[in-house]
Amino acid sequence: SVTLAGVSAQVTSANDTLIELTAAASTATSGQVVITSETGGVISKDGWAYVTPATISNVSPSSGVVGTLVTVTGSNLLAGASQLATILLNTTNSTITQGDSNSKAIFVVPDINPGNYTLQLVADTDAFYVASNDFVYAVDGNITSISPEFGQRGTLVTMSGTNLFAHGSSVTS
Repeated sequence: SVTLAGVSAQVTSANDTLIELTAAASTATSGQVVITSETGGVISKDGWAYVTPATISNVSPSSGVVGTLVTVTGSNLLAGASQLATILLNTTNSTITQGDSNSKAIFVVPDINPGNYTLQLVADTDAFYVASNDFVYAVDGNITSISPEFGQRGTLVTMSGTNLFAHGSSVTS
């Protein structure tokens, strides 16, 4: 078994020269790394610290379509790392446009199917934060007609369809 600052960790791979494990949830604390073998031998070393877990306070907008720019705000989003490695909507990677702040991350929504998505922030240390149903991928907009289909300066053009604001509230100027 292995403990990190007194908290049992899940060993995922081990041999006599390398042990890989996943840290369990814990409050911020620090302490020893302790390895106990089946023979009862114990090896310990100082140097493990749990950082304060990340919290997400807002996802804006909370719904959108492909290409929507989404801002995630909260605290300790990097979980002790220097930057986010990826932001996932369920298992689909998004494009990160800002991922080096503990309080704000910005990403672009990928092309996915409509539905509720769990947001997962993964730091470059593999530390991660999962938030359930934080983003809704909405049905894409669809232009069904443009009239007239030609014109010049001053021509009044009318477009109709569905979800033309891409689930926003207005057209930007």
